[in-house]
Amino acid sequence: MKKLILLFLVIGIPSCLYAQGLIASLKSKKVESAVSTSIVDARKQLCQGNLNEAIVSYSKIIEAEKESRNGGRAVNGDYVAEYAYVLALSRLYDGALINIDLARGLQAKTADFFTGQILKVIGYKESGEGFESKTTAPEWISSAYLELNERYKSEAVMDVSDYSASLQRANTLSSSGQEIQALVILESLGKQYPRYYLPLVCKSSMWENMGNLSYAQKSLSQALTLYPDDGTEKRQEYANHLSKLEKQLYQTGESWWERFLRKHEPRPMLYVGGSAGKGFFSLNSRLGVYTNRRFTASLNFGYTYSGASSFNIGASCYKTWGVFLAGIGFNEMFANESNVFTLSPMAGLSFLNKNGNSSYDITVSVDFPFVEEMSVGYSISFGRTFYFDFNGFKK
Repeated sequence: MKKLILLFLVIGIPSCLYAQGLIASLKSKKVESAVSTSIVDARKQLCQGNLNEAIVSYSKIIEAEKESRNGGRAVNGDYVAEYAYVLALSRLYDGALINIDLARGLQAKTADFFTGQILKVIGYKESGEGFESKTTAPEWISSAYLELNERYKSEAVMDVSDYSASLQRANTLSSSGQEIQALVILESLGKQYPRYYLPLVCKSSMWENMGNLSYAQKSLSQALTLYPDDGTEKRQEYANHLSKLEKQLYQTGESWWERFLRKHEPRPMLYVGGSAGKGFFSLNSRLGVYTNRRFTASLNFGYTYSGASSFNIGASCYKTWGVFLAGIGFNEMFANESNVFTLSPMAGLSFLNKNGNSSYDITVSVDFPFVEEMSVGYSISFGRTFYFDFNGFKK
């Protein structure tokens, strides 16, 4: 009997624990797979403006994330930030602000971007730009968010009729890490009480804590213009801190080019395709960079056959607006007997796939040769563009 008990202790209990762990692991993988599938659908619904369906989908995803957290993993803050944006578009302001603060607490990579969009949607454009300027749009929403913002923009009405209570609430929220809710209250106080300086002082402190020295300096400067010039110690304290902020800004100042590159980080792209016109066809490739998939610049390489073979090299750039694109390029064609330089404006359509990592492009080009003996030509092109990031191909 003792041997059976010992055998159970040695083999039975570890086996039970292993089986329990295996079941939990399989359950966790099932949840993870379901979330991965549904997030694609939720993002599609959001980009198409189907807000009610998107709210339901994101609610289920958040619940699944909570279940996976019970399995030992953290909630995905990016999904919470996206959910907050959907709520803001739907004019569910309290839920939007609570969830974007939660996403920021979870250190979501997209928290600043969606914070900026939420603030702009609910009527606080300047503050929204303060967050948006530090980030770029995720690829999956880069071609849709501007239209969504314009379609669903509104103005959140916050009850700040009790000035002292509202200011106290903003300070309480800020000290507990709920900074965006606090910022909106301070913005509302600034609108309703434009001659009061304290909301601006509090807002400056918040911007400084969030690392935006430029907005902190601007708010404190505005506060000082409202503060009576009475030579008091408190006013001098604010003035000294303003000087400190200005000095920090000067020491860490960015050039316009540095700000542009930070906001519109260039990433690699590759295009392969073909084109045809009257009496010729060609195989083409482009290698270059893109920013948020709205602007692309590249070097062009190609092979053309028009009774004889020729090769060309050039450069082009184009911009997309939703599915539409337009741009211009130039090429130098090297043939056996002569070289021809052409200038080619182009326009067409670009269809981005649901993962945001490639698009099918159809363009029509007008080719102006810089040779008197040759006439203007026309061509139609079809190809595929692959978008990469610096961490490799986007999955």
